[in-house]
Amino acid sequence: MVIDQLRGGPAFVTRQQRQTKESSLTDIIEQKENRRLIEETTMKLVDNFGGRRFLGLTNKGKPVFASYNINKDTLKPNIKFSHSLNVLTKEGAKFANDRYMFKPREQVTDYNTMVRQLKKKRTGEVDIKTLHWLKRLQILEEIEYMKAFVKGKATKHFFTYVADAIYIGDEKVNKHMIQKYWKFPTTGNDYFLPESTWKYPDELSS
Repeated sequence: MVIDQLRGGPAFVTRQQRQTKESSLTDIIEQKENRRLIEETTMKLVDNFGGRRFLGLTNKGKPVFASYNINKDTLKPNIKFSHSLNVLTKEGAKFANDRYMFKPREQVTDYNTMVRQLKKKRTGEVDIKTLHWLKRLQILEEIEYMKAFVKGKATKHFFTYVADAIYIGDEKVNKHMIQKYWKFPTTGNDYFLPESTWKYPDELSS
């Protein structure tokens, strides 16, 4: 009893306390099971996944996006850009001041807020390195880089690169659920660094 008190715990547990604890544990288990069932049911209906990332405005005020859409069967991200990425390197163009991701048909209106100069730099801010990274991912997809693709299908590791760079999803469907339920191929050693494939800078005009 003295030891229990020194440890900060109760000297004994009443039946009511024990029942309350067991009830709470049961509730947690049921909640997790319900979430799992909802997740599994949702994923049975999901055949396509993807979205867009706002990169900035051209010197004429046009929004520039990167996007991808991956199908459950083909497993190819199909990375696209709304403009040649070099338009954001021109004088007068503006980079996005943070990481802004949107669903494929989600409306976006307040672009000026997303390019406004901030006092403190954010980790998701777009810069020239971001553009090179995105272009490199697109090229790796186009050539079906051997460590990123198996018989034309993207590996889970490559999909993660694409999702993190462009669109990770929301609370209903996200990259973690796609990784968990879709059958991505494996190369045996899927890990690789895109930077190690060749030296920067990649061509941004195409």
